[in-house]
Amino acid sequence: MKTIKEIKAEMTSAILGNEELSLALDLNPETAWEKQVSAASVIDILLTIIATTYYALNWMFETYKEETAEKVRAVLPGTVQWYYEKAMAFRYGESVNDDGIYETELADDSVQIVKMCSVVEEYGGLLIKVCKDNLVPLTEAELAAFRSYMYDVKFAGVQITVISSSPDTMHISVNVKRNAMILPSLENDAKPALCTAITDYLTLIRPNGILNKTQLANAMLAVDGIEDVLIEDCYFTRYDGLGTVCYLVNSETGYDVQNYNAYSAGITLDSITVGELN
Repeated sequence: MKTIKEIKAEMTSAILGNEELSLALDLNPETAWEKQVSAASVIDILLTIIATTYYALNWMFETYKEETAEKVRAVLPGTVQWYYEKAMAFRYGESVNDDGIYETELADDSVQIVKMCSVVEEYGGLLIKVCKDNLVPLTEAELAAFRSYMYDVKFAGVQITVISSSPDTMHISVNVKRNAMILPSLENDAKPALCTAITDYLTLIRPNGILNKTQLANAMLAVDGIEDVLIEDCYFTRYDGLGTVCYLVNSETGYDVQNYNAYSAGITLDSITVGELN
């Protein structure tokens, strides 16, 4: 979607490109709009208002269109959104009928134990990640019941894989430049503030979300008193039965990538080492 600045630029270009309007407004078509029209002038303020209004209307229409499309996807059987809705509707301890539908009204919402979920198409099937509140994985019994439920509601021929494990754990080592007036101690002031910033950022990563290195660094830079950040090492331990370790940054090997896709429904901070950036 075009920005307000881009919308206004199109209008000013159109005015400068129109001989009659240029003459009426005493404008030189060869000179940039900003160099000959004051931002405080009536015509410039009017164009800004029009551009802002156009942007707002366009944003509302686009939002409405996306919301409508999402509602349609949710009710169309067999779509990714439909499977998401089915997963979130799971009731532990209750059974569906032959059509994959609960016949009774929900009497106790505590039986809806799935609180976070993602469904993505992968390798010709569907990968479903689920967890309870606070990224707590389903127990073995709960997971078995959930898998049975999803097999009951899914369409024939659709392959599904369900994951519900403890969150991936992050281990990170960073060097920072700090303002000693705001953060006097590296260990007692800077480190706790960075832990909070990283934890807050991780809570924004939804199931099957992507951790982005730039966004992670920006979250730390947003800490008052932190002036620069260098991520020296960053890796994640997966609870996939193998204890797989995946790196975002490895200073020893030079490995350095921008994104990490969690194996589980989320990521938690396990350890952080903070040093001074020279």
